[in-house]
Amino acid sequence: MKEKVFKKLVTSDEFYKFYYKSLNGILNLTNRELDVLTEISIIYNSFLIKDTYSDEELSKLAFGPASRLDIRKKLKISPFNLNNIIKTLKDKGIFIVDEQHNYKINTGLFVLAQDYKVTFTFNLV
Repeated sequence: MKEKVFKKLVTSDEFYKFYYKSLNGILNLTNRELDVLTEISIIYNSFLIKDTYSDEELSKLAFGPASRLDIRKKLKISPFNLNNIIKTLKDKGIFIVDEQHNYKINTGLFVLAQDYKVTFTFNLV
């Protein structure tokens, strides 16, 4: 069977939004959940590119009060709504909480966005 290829060029700013929307048939997230996941991924990515952090440090930086305030302002949502969305994403397995109560993005889902190509392959049987 001939391989079919669809290419989409996106900027680094658009990467996570496009990436998660592409996977949303599997993830089944609402638009608001996608927005929050995208924003947290952008924050998460910015810290991981700059340096190596422990799980605890990364959790505090990406999910802490300063990041939550930035997300709430950018998305124009209340603290209550943001907390509910984060809880929902945790319940869906998108966010993982370890024994020390550190939050992180599921490693099976998160891709470090740098200057390289990401290829999605779908095998239809």
